[in-house]
Amino acid sequence: MRRISTSFLFLFVQTSLIFAQTPKVTVPMGHTVYVWDAEFSPDGKKIVTCSSDKTAKIWDTETGLFLADLKGHSDRVLSARFSSDGKIILTTSESGTMQIWSGRTGLPLTTLHTRSRYADISSDSKKVLTIINQQQSVGIWNANSGEHIFDTDSLHIRGPKYSSAFSPDGKKFIAGTSDSTLKIWDTETRSLLKTLAHKSLVSTAIFSPDGTKLITYSDKFARIWDVETGALVAHFQTEFFERAKFSPDSKKVLIISAYDPQPPSFLFGKIWDIQTGSSVADLKGHTSNVTSVEFSSDGKKILTSSFDHTSKIWDAQTGVLLKNLVGHTDHVNSARFSPNGKLIVTSSSDNTAKIWDSETGLPLTVLNGTTFEVWDPFFIHGGKSIVTASRDYLISVWDTKTANVSKEFAGPAQKDYPEYISPDGKLIVTQYTSIRSDTSNIELWDGETGKMVIRLKNPPRFATVRFLRNNKQIILQESESTTIWDCKTGELLKKLGGHFAALSPDGKEIATIKDSTVKLWDTDTWKLIKDVKGIKRRATSVAFSPDNRKIVTTSGDSTARIWDVETGLQRMVLNGTHSWKGSLFEYIERIEFAVFSPDGKKIIFSTAKPWIGEWDAGNGSFLGYFLAAKGRLLEDEYIDELFFSPDRTKMAILTLNGFLKILELATGTLLAKMEGISGAAFSPTGKSIVTSSYDHTLKLWNAENGKLIYTSFIFNHSNYFTLLPSGYYKCTPNAARQLHYVTDSLEPITFEQLDVKYNRPDQVLKEIGCTDTALISAAHHAYLKRIERLRLDTTTFSNDYDPPVTEIMNRDSLKETDNVLRLHIVASDKVHPLDRLNVWINHVPVYGANGIGLAKQKSQHLDTTVDITLSAGRNLIEAAVTNSNGAESYHKPVAYQNMTRGAGYTYFLGIATDRFASGEHTLHWSVNDIRSLALRFKEKLGANCIVDTLFNDSVTVEKVGSRKRLLAQAGINDKVILAYSGHGLFSSSYDYYLSGYNVDFDHPQSGGIPYESLENLLDSIHPRQKVLLLDACHSGEVDKDAAAANINLPDDLDIDELNAIAQQRADEEERNAGVANQGLFELMQQMFTDVSRRTGATIISSAAADQYARTGDTNAVFTASVLEYLNREHCSVSGLTQYVNTRVPAMTKGRQLPTTREGNNLIDWTLW
Repeated sequence: MRRISTSFLFLFVQTSLIFAQTPKVTVPMGHTVYVWDAEFSPDGKKIVTCSSDKTAKIWDTETGLFLADLKGHSDRVLSARFSSDGKIILTTSESGTMQIWSGRTGLPLTTLHTRSRYADISSDSKKVLTIINQQQSVGIWNANSGEHIFDTDSLHIRGPKYSSAFSPDGKKFIAGTSDSTLKIWDTETRSLLKTLAHKSLVSTAIFSPDGTKLITYSDKFARIWDVETGALVAHFQTEFFERAKFSPDSKKVLIISAYDPQPPSFLFGKIWDIQTGSSVADLKGHTSNVTSVEFSSDGKKILTSSFDHTSKIWDAQTGVLLKNLVGHTDHVNSARFSPNGKLIVTSSSDNTAKIWDSETGLPLTVLNGTTFEVWDPFFIHGGKSIVTASRDYLISVWDTKTANVSKEFAGPAQKDYPEYISPDGKLIVTQYTSIRSDTSNIELWDGETGKMVIRLKNPPRFATVRFLRNNKQIILQESESTTIWDCKTGELLKKLGGHFAALSPDGKEIATIKDSTVKLWDTDTWKLIKDVKGIKRRATSVAFSPDNRKIVTTSGDSTARIWDVETGLQRMVLNGTHSWKGSLFEYIERIEFAVFSPDGKKIIFSTAKPWIGEWDAGNGSFLGYFLAAKGRLLEDEYIDELFFSPDRTKMAILTLNGFLKILELATGTLLAKMEGISGAAFSPTGKSIVTSSYDHTLKLWNAENGKLIYTSFIFNHSNYFTLLPSGYYKCTPNAARQLHYVTDSLEPITFEQLDVKYNRPDQVLKEIGCTDTALISAAHHAYLKRIERLRLDTTTFSNDYDPPVTEIMNRDSLKETDNVLRLHIVASDKVHPLDRLNVWINHVPVYGANGIGLAKQKSQHLDTTVDITLSAGRNLIEAAVTNSNGAESYHKPVAYQNMTRGAGYTYFLGIATDRFASGEHTLHWSVNDIRSLALRFKEKLGANCIVDTLFNDSVTVEKVGSRKRLLAQAGINDKVILAYSGHGLFSSSYDYYLSGYNVDFDHPQSGGIPYESLENLLDSIHPRQKVLLLDACHSGEVDKDAAAANINLPDDLDIDELNAIAQQRADEEERNAGVANQGLFELMQQMFTDVSRRTGATIISSAAADQYARTGDTNAVFTASVLEYLNREHCSVSGLTQYVNTRVPAMTKGRQLPTTREGNNLIDWTLW
């Protein structure tokens, strides 16, 4: 049911402001390591998570979409919480730094350098309370400005503070002190209100929700106090106290005990009635430590999380286990109810957070990312390529000219991590060490083919790797030994000993250090050349001079020493106390390392403070320290790596907490500073630097000024995304399907409209400095072809253009009645009349591809209600209007979970022709192919599969069209498989037809089945899970403008001749390989994803528009590959697509390439 009117709500003006902003493209970046906490915003619309990856992240609750990355901490983020009004987010980190962020935009507001890991926010969101000064004081800060207001030192309250918090109304705060008391202060007057005496330290103090009571823990007793009078209300003995939680009505308290493995049924929780002091219920069931506990807002349920990988929901009255939330694969670190109690969010050490339905205990959404982590990038092939490795067992080779992934292959085995790649990219070393079995595997792999070359025989454990002698040998270095191995045989050549090794610039010598001795070795014979003795205390580093004639060593006596390589004699001692510009600098700790500058004239060293300084290598004089613009170069940032640019003009410093700093060697000037960096390498020219980051990004920077050139992400299966600072990007179509956009106010919208504007490979190539003008021109024309196909007016891309706006007004109060939702939709356009309204569920159009027509209204405004029937499970609902100029409003999705079970029927409709009325062009396998597919589906699904087929003389336009009546009977939760096998034909006007029994092969519009008729079977039917399998020549989407030039159909369509023609064309394509030589239409399909959505069905075609479908021994190649996949126990549409797109080219040696279009980007549904 729908009602259309032309009224316009004034409220809608405010809504439209959301989309007046320019949304930014957002890549689905999940946490990369442990997720410590997750919490709902007060309105339940957002979730904030925090992790050891040094970030907190904001997510959309309804859709699970990633909204914002809160980056700025230099250590793991331990907690993240919204203020009570949702306006700010407070994060705390391992380093003691706290940051306050806008809860509306995710932007940083202020930083509190408290050196505290604990914080509380006042109820008015104006103050932050922390324990500071090594727990010696409680401080209160202004949440907006970061200004320190006061601390308990000013109140002359001395001694360590062990627990502190604001009261619920923010008017009081408490702190437990070393004198075994808990003190209550007035926040505004700072006067002491009450002192609660205990017999030992107060380790825990918590206010009740109504603020009238306190629970404290000390000397094995939990005590309940009256806040106003200070009177003891109740006490409970509990020896292994872990944490406590009041019920929402403040009448009960739940006390959690530490895990004890001894009792057969561990009692971890006890609920107490505060008024009577009696036990209400016991909680038993977790098998490890409980990490969090809370009551639901109505007080009827209790939620716990545990190291046992589960969360559990309990009845708060009886202690009975209601639901067991199983799905995480590691410790569950927290679990929280949503404000309305309908949802639960959990965080886990498996690097994910999950949203659950609190009634069913079933998982709804996983909050994670789809990008792969990259690390240790470096340039190869003279700077033409960048190689990266990944913890997801991928090796990727990037073309620096195009920012494309030019090559990628999976790691050797899913237990081996890529450890090092040879400078020429030809060899890859992987290493796997089993802690349990004390064994190690180190293997070498061919960088071109991905095949294993050799496995080292009994290698050491936890070794670092370096290549030697044109990649013929490798050095493995572990804590107490250095070994040399042959890359061809895998044999151990020499064990050198020593805990550190350095290779001379000419590669002829290696220096190793052990204790206070340096040994020099010949790399040709592996004979010992010289022992260098005389170092005081244990040596810590050794490095060669650029001319190979000297080495510099550092040691525990806070000195560096220069030695002559030929004689082994000491030339100079550089000690660690210097007077510089009138100030005395003394190294309290040892010099960490020292290296020669690229010209050999200086020695650059680092101390444990940390400082970086220089000595004159000729006379040993101290030259000074490298300083940043505002003082010290490093602020407690310990150095992980120091390296020089190949042009010898710059030095890069990578610190352990992820800062990368580039300095000009001649002046010491800081050229650039980046953060969140895990690895870096200069280009051969030294003008650029590539970095990998903890957020999965690969970035290329200008090393001269630190300006970002581009950012790249890697997805699976060679899918990548490269983003410019200007907002333009280029990516593979499959990567584009995983993107979305977010407004400045953190409103998620789907990507389609903005993808057309910002997905500009031509613009990216120009801005990154690509010199291949033919490639840029081809990419530009492919972009224009896309615009032409979508019939878009590019004036809508101007920054001052406002697209129409659509809003589901009741998105926050949707209510289901018998699986039906009523949507209140309001839309407007400032300039043009509205042309049509579309509503999608899970990317499938509810009212067909053309939607609801609005043109007759001749209005720029719309106010209507529409009723939509829900699918079982998760429903992602979108609504959008299109104006008369073809511009569509942004899609702002809303999710709704329908708990109806989704078991339905599968309709298999098969159509095939291999014999024809004319007696010509007989095919071998078409009917057999469709029968084989029908049989496979029937075998798997039995009575739940409804099969209907049309073969040969039954295949007419009328009978094919009549099958729409069958599919119209299908329900919302049914599935439809439509399969066709036969000839694919073009008319003289290059309209595409499928062969009917009575087809005229010279004029296929006579007796042929128009492709649109076949596709129409899937449009405007109830099922939303539908796929079309099309096995015919030229079954890919065709570009009519280029068809005449690219497709010449032979008169005789004999199968053997078709295969011969396919072979001939494949050979020709191989000779003319290259992007610039491709047809614009094919290039467009490779570069861009299909955003048209049409029927919402996934269409898998056997061949591109200019290719012929080939046959095998018993089935056509395409169908044979489909049948192979359908032999699996579990099959999905995405799995089928991926298998066919890989298998068919492999079976035909690249001569037949299937195509997929209109793939449903959101829902990957199962076939069985």
